[in-house]
Amino acid sequence: MPALVARVVRLGPRPRLITGVFPCPFVVVAGLTAPDAEQRAASVDRLAETCPTEWAELAEQLRGGRWRMWSARTTWPATEMTPTGRAVTVLDTPAGVVRVNEPQVDAADATDQTSLTATTPTEIWLELTRLLPTDAELPPLG
Repeated sequence: MPALVARVVRLGPRPRLITGVFPCPFVVVAGLTAPDAEQRAASVDRLAETCPTEWAELAEQLRGGRWRMWSARTTWPATEMTPTGRAVTVLDTPAGVVRVNEPQVDAADATDQTSLTATTPTEIWLELTRLLPTDAELPPLG
């Protein structure tokens, strides 16, 4: 499964961004995949404008339309038969790869916040290999 996902999303060598975590409103990141082209463009502009200076090349790639965002998710029944799983979401540019972290609610203003973490294709590959459940995570058959 990881090899198939890596091939489909063209995961391969990229420059390494300056390591760091960049907080961002979730609505901006979610807007990158909006069906409305104007909303996508506004989200790209807002994200590019607020990128840290160390990620200036990533911001230029965003503005130039040379990016893609993808997610891989697995879900399985937990022991209580409620669904559980893991996911990885990636913002990929020729300037580098960024992992989109799960959103958290900011109690101060009741908005969903996320963060972007500079990463590498190798680290994303490892996350893809960890998407599948272990035997201990699956409920017993029968």
